[in-house]
Amino acid sequence: MEAYEKMFSSPNAVALMTRVKLKSTEMRHHRVFSLLHGIEDLRIFMSWHVFAVWDFMSLVKRLQAEFTSLSLPWTPPRSAETARLINEIILGEETDIAPQNRHLSHYELYITAMEEIGADTRQIKTFMDLMATTTPVGEALKIVNAPSAVTDFVTATISLATQGSVEQVLGSFVFGREDAIPEMFQSLLHTWHIDEKIAPIFVFYLQRHIELDTNEHGPAALRMLADQANGNVDSINMALESAIAAIEQRIKLWDALANTLEKRSPSISQHGEIELMMRIFRIALEAQTDPRVLSELAMLSTQLSKQVSHSNTQHSVAAQ
Repeated sequence: MEAYEKMFSSPNAVALMTRVKLKSTEMRHHRVFSLLHGIEDLRIFMSWHVFAVWDFMSLVKRLQAEFTSLSLPWTPPRSAETARLINEIILGEETDIAPQNRHLSHYELYITAMEEIGADTRQIKTFMDLMATTTPVGEALKIVNAPSAVTDFVTATISLATQGSVEQVLGSFVFGREDAIPEMFQSLLHTWHIDEKIAPIFVFYLQRHIELDTNEHGPAALRMLADQANGNVDSINMALESAIAAIEQRIKLWDALANTLEKRSPSISQHGEIELMMRIFRIALEAQTDPRVLSELAMLSTQLSKQVSHSNTQHSVAAQ
């Protein structure tokens, strides 16, 4: 990210980038991850999240259509460098290395992870069958009775992928997905309360994304944005505004999923206010630069973490 800071140096871009960082911190460290206390919680989480795994590919494919030559007769891409970047991302997302020496798309890998823990895949598979018959996305989501928050999220993604400008798609792709996913998945692994041995394929999926997006896909996505914007302030602002909208959509999805999980476990929801305070402190830590303020916020955040841990321990003992 540091190599591209100059791209976001205009006054408007600085203000927008500040909002992106604040919103992204909230998304990456959302309380929903700490609500995964058992296998049934994880099953519900995955049955929602799988739709975001699927709709991601529409953003990637839109960019591939923009930056490579997919029509016949073939013509050279406008930029071989950008074409290579998106093709390398497609290679990893659509035909990645999977356990047992297989090659799978990340969507197919996720479905395998769901099946491993006994999560219900009928809804997403029926939805995919409807996609194969060219049923409109909104209609298909209604047919399978997808949660309203999932419907809103997927509808917004597909609308952007099909109707948004290249800059808008890149903004969502870079900051709503590739740049945010490594820390977001690390946050999930650090804060959930589930033994990783219960869901090895899901853990593999998370760790593979952390590895790819940190080292390859994230930097490649930023470079594509830089090449497309080419220093144009309006293009950069458009991308950042789209990024904010995408991050806010993800937060709404996580909020709704967190509420669903809390309704299953009333005793856990009693600690929701503490976890919300932790989220606020994380955002404040991201925004502050005064060393004294940072030190005080870090101390308070640690105290709150211990309190949540203690509360969760009491809940686990009471449930036994």
